[in-house]
Amino acid sequence: MADMNFNPDTVPDDDFLCPAGNGPAQVIASEIEELPDSRGSILQLTYEFLSGPLAKRRAREGFMVRDGNGLNSQWKEISDKNLKKLCSAIGHTGPLTKSEQLHFKPLDLTVGHRTDKNGKERNTFAYRPVNGAPAMAGSAPAPAPAAAMPWAAAAQ
Repeated sequence: MADMNFNPDTVPDDDFLCPAGNGPAQVIASEIEELPDSRGSILQLTYEFLSGPLAKRRAREGFMVRDGNGLNSQWKEISDKNLKKLCSAIGHTGPLTKSEQLHFKPLDLTVGHRTDKNGKERNTFAYRPVNGAPAMAGSAPAPAPAAAMPWAAAAQ
């Protein structure tokens, strides 16, 4: 046994903030998370970058898939549009009945950052097919990453 002086209450929560950048990635895990008070359901996806400067890095994104009380309609609408873009990037057409249908299908993933209304920095995501394959109808190309990435300076 070892004496320790550690207080977990003093450690900030991990917000799953991923460095900004882009590269080939895939969904490796998914789960449905129920919001408290029957406010809805969130589909949580975990992406893993396959190569490049972010290789093996993971990022999580949540999509509202059920608005339980009707008060989150804008969040639900944005989630639906983004989930459609993701499906387009991986080539999924037709109904999405199981989240596993999104797993292990490569896409070009761009991660950026934004500050939310509470002042917390959050990830933003954009998707497109890998290798410059033509996007399906309704999908927009992912924005280019910022030129000055922290790892770019270290590599020079």
